[in-house]
Amino acid sequence: GSGGAGGQTGQFGDEDEQMQANTKNLMNAVSSLPELTERKRVIDKHTNIATALLKEIKERQIDNFCAVEEELFAGKADKSQVLKAISMPSGLLSDKLRLVATWVLTAETLPSPQEFEEIEQVLKGSGADVQALNYLKRLRNLSLTGSQRAFAVPGQAGGGGGSTNQSNILDFADKFVSQGLNAVAKGMKTLMSQGQTFAVTRAVQALVENKGGEEQETYLYFDPKMPRGTNPGSNAKASYRDVMVCIVGGGNYLEYHSLQEMSQRVQPKCNVVYGATEILAPCDFLQQLTELGNKGK
Repeated sequence: GSGGAGGQTGQFGDEDEQMQANTKNLMNAVSSLPELTERKRVIDKHTNIATALLKEIKERQIDNFCAVEEELFAGKADKSQVLKAISMPSGLLSDKLRLVATWVLTAETLPSPQEFEEIEQVLKGSGADVQALNYLKRLRNLSLTGSQRAFAVPGQAGGGGGSTNQSNILDFADKFVSQGLNAVAKGMKTLMSQGQTFAVTRAVQALVENKGGEEQETYLYFDPKMPRGTNPGSNAKASYRDVMVCIVGGGNYLEYHSLQEMSQRVQPKCNVVYGATEILAPCDFLQQLTELGNKGK
């Protein structure tokens, strides 16, 4: 009988330890519940933002507009592709106007009046105000802006067909469910980073790397430490690691993004602070062009 009692006592002891362990696990779960709830809230918020972005991209056909824009920057697109894009029933008028503005600015030569007429008929038929385009035409007639490849698109030579980056812009949408926010973030970075090198980025990189060149020789150098009237000269072998870029006029996020990428690409890396008279959203800039076009009537 004593052996049976001892075995029974051991069984009760094991059950008691198991109950204590379960109780401890339950208490740990309860104590971590607020943290888990907060993490879920943050994930849900980011998921909602990403889902809204994907919906906007698809509804406005932003991937199609970006694909044509990329071809324009590379000098591979023409009026027919622009006309096809703006003739689509989907997409905002402002998106179509900005695409045509990009065509006007990137064309090697100013499009003919007949080409403009064909494009404007489509836009006006949709109810668009084309004064912004009229203003850009006047600037190009005066050779004040446009062409000369304000953007450099490396790695495009010898390529064919469409843009590799832009043809896959929406691939990350399909990966969203299976791969989560990391896939979305990577896809959005691809959308933002189209291989373009902005003029301001090229200028800053040339100065930071100090490799010389015809364009760099036209820059003015000022050194407050040098005596008045002394020109430090463009050949000064200075090492620039802290850069402040000040745009007189409207700036934009893409320039900032391009400069930040460049700052991590050069060796050694540099720090770049970017500022402008005002930071414009695309629609804000389009509105400014429209107002200037109306003033020039």
